[in-house]
Amino acid sequence: MAAPRIANPKASSEFREAGNALYKAKNFSEALLSYKNACEADMNDFRPPSNMAAVFYESGNYTMAVLVGQKTLLLMNMKDEAPDSPSRTRLLLRIAQAQIHLGKYAEALQTMGSITASNAETSVIRASAELGLKFDQDSPLQRGTKSVMHLPRYKVSLDPNMNYFPTGHDQPLNLFKPAEQESNQTSKTDKIYAVFLGGIGDARHLYETLGHLAASSEIKTIEQNFHFTVNDISPEILARDMIFWLLLDELSLFELSSKSKEKVLRREVLQFSMTALYVAQIVPAWVDMELDRILEKAISVLEGYTALPTWICFDNKYRPAIIQALKAWQTASIGVASTMLSTELALAKAKWEAINPGADDSMGARLLDEKDFSDMLLIYPPEVTGKIKEPELSKLIKNPPSSGRRQEIKTYLRENWKTNRTLIHVANEANGEITDLGNNPFFVAKNLVDPRQYDEPSKMSLYDFTKIYFQLAAHSIRLLKGRFTVEVVLGETTEFLEDIRWSKMPDRDKDFPVRYDGIHLSNIPDYIGGSLSSFLFGIPILKVNSTAEFMSTCVRNPPNFPTIEDFNNEYIGISEKAKLVQVFPVHGRSEFPDTRLTNGISDLMDHYYWRRLFDHPYRYEFLLSQPELETWLIRQFLKIVLPYPRKLYPVHVFVYSPLNGSVFFRILRHLHSVGYPAHWLKPILASVLSNEVQTTARPPRSCPLKTSEPKKKFPLRKLNLAPFMAEFRTLASLWKQELPFAFESIYTPQWSQIRNYTITMPGIDNPSGVPNGKNPNFILVFFNTRLLSMLKIQEAGLHSILLDDEKGSSDPKVVKMRETGMCVVQSWKWDPAKHTGSFWMDEAVVSQWKDQEEGWSGQIYRDDIYAPVSKVVKVADGGPGFVEGETWAA
Repeated sequence: MAAPRIANPKASSEFREAGNALYKAKNFSEALLSYKNACEADMNDFRPPSNMAAVFYESGNYTMAVLVGQKTLLLMNMKDEAPDSPSRTRLLLRIAQAQIHLGKYAEALQTMGSITASNAETSVIRASAELGLKFDQDSPLQRGTKSVMHLPRYKVSLDPNMNYFPTGHDQPLNLFKPAEQESNQTSKTDKIYAVFLGGIGDARHLYETLGHLAASSEIKTIEQNFHFTVNDISPEILARDMIFWLLLDELSLFELSSKSKEKVLRREVLQFSMTALYVAQIVPAWVDMELDRILEKAISVLEGYTALPTWICFDNKYRPAIIQALKAWQTASIGVASTMLSTELALAKAKWEAINPGADDSMGARLLDEKDFSDMLLIYPPEVTGKIKEPELSKLIKNPPSSGRRQEIKTYLRENWKTNRTLIHVANEANGEITDLGNNPFFVAKNLVDPRQYDEPSKMSLYDFTKIYFQLAAHSIRLLKGRFTVEVVLGETTEFLEDIRWSKMPDRDKDFPVRYDGIHLSNIPDYIGGSLSSFLFGIPILKVNSTAEFMSTCVRNPPNFPTIEDFNNEYIGISEKAKLVQVFPVHGRSEFPDTRLTNGISDLMDHYYWRRLFDHPYRYEFLLSQPELETWLIRQFLKIVLPYPRKLYPVHVFVYSPLNGSVFFRILRHLHSVGYPAHWLKPILASVLSNEVQTTARPPRSCPLKTSEPKKKFPLRKLNLAPFMAEFRTLASLWKQELPFAFESIYTPQWSQIRNYTITMPGIDNPSGVPNGKNPNFILVFFNTRLLSMLKIQEAGLHSILLDDEKGSSDPKVVKMRETGMCVVQSWKWDPAKHTGSFWMDEAVVSQWKDQEEGWSGQIYRDDIYAPVSKVVKVADGGPGFVEGETWAA
């Protein structure tokens, strides 16, 4: 039997004094060790564990603060500590505050019942617990069908026509990086090597990675299986990829060494069909028939009549939209005029590119049929199929160059070849948009396979060149079958990434990965919030090891960003690497030693790589200071709600500002997950909700944001943010179900008081005709015209009205309008077919709008040039264009 430990009060006191000194210096990690030593030296002294509870609280570990605090209370009872002693009271207050941050309001009130003292501090804490408990009782945080995470995260795009880019122009990347033995402990034990491909496009990175895996000498010794999650927001893109996956699966069944004439012919048909459909604007009639066959097969597979290839996984919920896209190509009539116009545009583009090849054509000699393509859009079919299927064309191709030859081939193509239907977005065409039939196939091919690896590429046709690429992809499928899965995901990229992180996909296969070895987003960040979205949604589901990386490019507007620091500054407001890592645990690298502009083109157009440094919270000592954090958060809020005005043109330097106010809550959730305490974050949130923000930050005064701007300390000023409060308070109420800490506010409505509203917006007869209508920068603005007429609003300018700083309008009437007569809604949905916008809002706010004594109206604005794009709709009197819907609690 172990001898009882002998108390050593002197040693305990020394350890505790050392801990107190460390605590005052905010070195909580070391202070905690000293207090633990003090406890061990004298287990009868309640002061060291009380100190430990304080450290846990200050560090944001509220669960441990409560647990250790309650054990300390038991020790106090054993020592007959007076019920009203300062030590007991301080401890009880700390426990109650921790319970409030954890959302345990009833327990907090019970704890407060043990406090005999009554003062301002106890009153505030008790009121917070009562307020939180009342909200929970009136709005139970149950997981129903509604999720605030699935409300719009971007502002609206008015143009119903989706962007459609069936072929890419970036270099294919091999995304398999074997684990480094000395550092990747997790990789060595992982059974699955997982890659996420967002904005999959033409799937070139998937094929490249599969090819490298199949060619790797290590593939037989690698014990891992491979999982590829491929994602795109466009069902047409995934439908097109499905066509190639089925063709590749069929091709994988053929032995390349087979000499059977029938098999050789069938293999050549498959290979040329893939080449032509992948890159060419027009295709032979027999390829068009092959497309009909594979469309029918794809539809049958997705409808469940035929088995999917074993390596492809389609969730049932994604299938209807992709089937619809396949059927559109199968049944929709592509108008002759549209086809001729598209073809003529493609031919004109090809001729221009032949004269001005540019950077894409820097890889060696022109291929055998490149000249005929620039003249006629012709790519040469293989000789074996040409002799059998198109003998007339084969003879014409062999004729010496002449104007007669060119005219005969043009006539033949016009009469016998078809437009590549997979390059056409049928729905967009129905809405009057003329399709751009993709990139020059020779530029595409030379990105897939480097011609410089061949001795005489000028003697090779496009098909000779690209068939190697598809042969390798098919061989990879054959070799790796049973060891890899392609999981197909339709939808917005960041929503899927976020759902994975927070376990919001109950129907997803439980064996599928939730952490990835590689995440590739191409240049999607250009459109969805840049580095901020990358770090909030991509990095958290990346594995922590030396080879797992997040990859993206900047192609939308690279002239704006000479360096990655400039890019981060625009989207995060942080340019310094040391400060960046205090907010996001990332380390970046480029393939180039210097990412500055070279000949006017940023190297950010090539891939930039980010690694996740760790997956545990920061130590307290590593955090930004509380004032620094507050200033940064307020600056982010101001940039979200009040982006700096931007010119629509030139298009290649336009900077997107797509995120709405919901991202602020996502930032709060991220900050808490990396170690920022709730009692730091809640006061910042409270200051915004109460519209009592006093700050040295300002809304942005440049775009792209100058790196000097976030570093500038402006005079302390109270900013009036009233126009944004109604929506922000509504969102805050809804986000209570998702934030990892509880917060209480008298300004947030109950869920039963939050309703969905629909407003009909006439005057946008042609949404696709709105300049840059695809850009997500359209907002709803409601205003009281009794305070300021429409003419005065136009004269003052929306940005100036909303801007409550040294640059905004100081006109007394405008100030009054800003304070009481305007509401901005950024989180809303637009139905282009019905010309309606819908949003969630506190019904008390809307009741004020409907008041007959008020003159409230609504209008769609854009927040790049801050101009209206719709007619004004009256909300007062509950006009027919404004409809009240269900409550959030329904």
